[in-house]
Amino acid sequence: MAYDADGFVKNLRSRFPSGVFSLNFFGGRHNILYGPGLATALLNQKQHMANSEEVSRRLLNVIFGFPKSELHKYDQGLPDMMACYKHLLSEPSLSDLV
Repeated sequence: MAYDADGFVKNLRSRFPSGVFSLNFFGGRHNILYGPGLATALLNQKQHMANSEEVSRRLLNVIFGFPKSELHKYDQGLPDMMACYKHLLSEPSLSDLV
């Protein structure tokens, strides 16, 4: 990993073609999902299986390094972001683009 991070990850992707693998680094387990379908399936689980808001917050913190102390700001801005997202997906010109 230290000498060739890209080669290390490519090797793991070829060894684990299912789209997910785990690494133990620095006393913690890191689950890597590299299949887009798996991420979609995780986020679309029933509420009692995986709460999409909690999964999103966890991914935001763990993968993107968003500080836990700042998650309240994310929560405050989320309704506005979702409104923009809905607008972009419902606009009539979207069908022309697609």
